[in-house]
Amino acid sequence: MSEAELVWDVQAELGEGPVWDAARKAVWFVDIKEQAIYRHRPEAALEQWSAPDQVGWVQPAADGTMIAGLKSGLHTFDPGTGGFAPLAALVFLAAASTSSCWVLRLVSASALNAP
Repeated sequence: MSEAELVWDVQAELGEGPVWDAARKAVWFVDIKEQAIYRHRPEAALEQWSAPDQVGWVQPAADGTMIAGLKSGLHTFDPGTGGFAPLAALVFLAAASTSSCWVLRLVSASALNAP
């Protein structure tokens, strides 16, 4: 039996969402508090990207990008450029004393950046 080995001492403040990306033979995970995305591939140096907002998870997409769940909504994330593009925004509808209501609304990137 193999023994576990520390491959990267990230010291994440709130590390979450490990996911295996079979196409890239990589493990992805995030640090929510530090707004960071990490990728580990055995044959390469560990990689890190900064996100524009708190990121709770990433998932591989068929086109080679990633889908990222940020506090502000869903985004595509391109590891090649480090760029993020909005896919959907979270819209706050109402709040009651015991609960809140959030709705995910698909919008265009230009609508998200409108005043």
